[in-house]
Amino acid sequence: MQRIWFLIFGDFLAFWLSLFVVLSLRFGDVFNSPVALLHLKPFAILYLSWVFVFYLFGLYDIFAIKPTLPHLRRFILALLVSFFVGIIFFYFVSIFGLSPKTNLVFQIGGFGFLSFIFRRMFYSLYSNQITRPAVIVGEPSHLDEL
Repeated sequence: MQRIWFLIFGDFLAFWLSLFVVLSLRFGDVFNSPVALLHLKPFAILYLSWVFVFYLFGLYDIFAIKPTLPHLRRFILALLVSFFVGIIFFYFVSIFGLSPKTNLVFQIGGFGFLSFIFRRMFYSLYSNQITRPAVIVGEPSHLDEL
């Protein structure tokens, strides 16, 4: 359970780091730019929905975090769904008055890259500890062969 929270923490770190980089490139000094500060609350709400999307796609299941092609497909599909959630959030429900077209595209790209790197590091650190218990059923004489 602690490792799942570590994955969620890593994703939030990737969210905020990528937002900081995108806003720094776009507006310069993030902490003193009123336009950049307007992005913080809406993106924080958006990030919570992205965590929910990642949870629905099973990306917080530590037994399914292996760097395989099906996992990578699921990760990319979750990123696409998260991007569309962002489009709906900013353009159809627009309660914050923001329409960060370019920022959202760069944000999803930066987050995807950072989250992928974090997940690869996570797997490298914990791969030998992520095991599923197995039960073997059979005759004792047959079990000796296994």
